Amino acid sequence: MLNLYQLIISSDPGLIKFRRGLKSVLALLLTLFLIVSWVPPLGIFYACLAGVLAGLNHAGETLREQKISMLLAVVYFTAVIALGLCLQPYFWVANAVLLILSFLGFYLAKFGERYRGYPVIAAIFYLLSINFMVPGLLDKVLILIAVMLSGLCMFMVYFYFWPQQPQAELSYTIESLFSRYIACVQTLKKSLSSNKSKNHDKELKGLLDDLEAALNQESQLLDRSYMKDKKAILETLLVKQYALYSLLNMIATWLHELSLEKDSFKEQYQSLLDSIFSQLILSLGKLKQRCNQSTDSVLIDKAFFEAAEQFKRSVFAKDSVRGPALVYYSYLAFGFTRSIALLEFIESLIDQLGLKP
Repeated sequence: MLNLYQLIISSDPGLIKFRRGLKSVLALLLTLFLIVSWVPPLGIFYACLAGVLAGLNHAGETLREQKISMLLAVVYFTAVIALGLCLQPYFWVANAVLLILSFLGFYLAKFGERYRGYPVIAAIFYLLSINFMVPGLLDKVLILIAVMLSGLCMFMVYFYFWPQQPQAELSYTIESLFSRYIACVQTLKKSLSSNKSKNHDKELKGLLDDLEAALNQESQLLDRSYMKDKKAILETLLVKQYALYSLLNMIATWLHELSLEKDSFKEQYQSLLDSIFSQLILSLGKLKQRCNQSTDSVLIDKAFFEAAEQFKRSVFAKDSVRGPALVYYSYLAFGFTRSIALLEFIESLIDQLGLKP
């Protein structure tokens, strides 16, 4: 059970997606409670589908813009369903309008992120409304009221009953990222003294792929964030996180190449590399804590600097190592020095954001 919980938390930091799912369920239950006794079955289908899809449309950099996006989606869904219900008896006219709505569904995307989703979905609603016959005028009116009510229920739950917490979501996401960084470095450290390098290479590749996917997820969260006053800091933080990911990827490649060189892993270097990775794990752990609590502790302590500098001096010492191995060790020395600079910069950015879940 503990492993299952850790798996869920690693793929959904702060249970953000889980809570969004609960929001949708709560909105649907509220909608059903309000309409099930007086709306025809087809109207319940339209209402539930419209409510869920309206909840997906909240594009905007500010909270106000996101509210407008969702309300526009609700109004647009209701309007096209009303149009479809009215044009049901007129086959050719209804299909001509379908062509126009299909065109608008993709054309309106040129006006911004807000118009990328619901115009296409609305065309599908229109297609359904012209094909599922509703004979009575009263039933048509009840269906439209139910669709509008469902959208408003989603709006109220999403923004008022259970409002978003973008700063907390961002904090959880960044904290989860550093957990992935730590897992990558721990695997690199294990590979130094293990004879099963292929197994560690496979494990590391999976961890790096997972880290890249998490970075892409953070990029999407950044696009949806309405922390507009700190957008530049967030963008810089994302760039530096990608740089750190690239460095880890390169360090893994250089270590793999060294493992193929005969007698390249001298005992003194293995000891130094082990020490550097231990310090890197410690620093990443402190950086992870920085996301959710205030602390005056120094991120990069003296031991990390000393280990990296000692490694650099050993590599460039006369006749210490020769051939291709010297190149790879030199790359490693650069990678560690660059990593220290990146971690210090990332720490300053997180401090400027003042993240707290």
